[in-house]
Amino acid sequence: MGYGIHVNCNCYKEGRTTEPPHKSYIKFDAEDFYLEIPNEIRMKDKEQAYQMDEEFEEWKRTACEHEDMKLINEHLCNLSGMGELHYVVNGIGEGKLLPILKEHLPTSNDGFIPVHLAQALLEELILLEKELEKANRITLIEKSSRDSIAFLEFEPQYFFLFTENNQHVYGIDEGGFCIFEKGEEENKMVYDVVFHSSDFIQKRVSDNLYKFIDNSGGASYECSEKLYPQGEEEAGEEYEFEIIIQEGFWDIYLEYRIGILKEAAKASMISGNPIYWS
Repeated sequence: MGYGIHVNCNCYKEGRTTEPPHKSYIKFDAEDFYLEIPNEIRMKDKEQAYQMDEEFEEWKRTACEHEDMKLINEHLCNLSGMGELHYVVNGIGEGKLLPILKEHLPTSNDGFIPVHLAQALLEELILLEKELEKANRITLIEKSSRDSIAFLEFEPQYFFLFTENNQHVYGIDEGGFCIFEKGEEENKMVYDVVFHSSDFIQKRVSDNLYKFIDNSGGASYECSEKLYPQGEEEAGEEYEFEIIIQEGFWDIYLEYRIGILKEAAKASMISGNPIYWS
């Protein structure tokens, strides 16, 4: 599944096209420019109606200087690419900074963004670029293998491992790796930080007990769950971990998608026509 985006031109409205077939049936509405064949023709002669549709679509392809009468008509991304767009839009500012993108990015191949939102959409896309340039990816890695254990991009914290009965929770924040221990305060369940480090060691004490030691201050904590290796693989005697920070959440594919969205917003502003998803 893929997602496309287009904005129609105004050449027909402005008399800058060749003469269309079946001109009396051409219609405009808030969404599109199309051929509306009466039901009596469609019911009486389906083959004729099909032929009329084909002739109209063929005319549109070369009716003016814009292919298929579209100012912009681009493949935007595949399903995973749209998932990444949703991810960054919902992650930046906890989804509150980019309301138009949050509401109007598609989850299916239909719908449109109204013309009156085009200027604000362009401003959001410029803001998105700026936010991505200063965003950081915080990654917890095992030093010798360089294996990534967990990463954090837009959230203040990310929890990724839970021990039996959720007695302990492993997570990361901007300061490093955290172990939280379940407790109770004023008859309410709470989780307190019992270990926090950006540079530390995991030592195996026994088959079901592991000691985490901070390399800088020596603070330590023992817990029943290993951090590494993940899954069922048996842990070795010792592993060392660190937090690395990668500046800028950016890649050429994301840059390409945002660029297309910006061009669509500009085309909508110039033409006064909506942006359509396909």
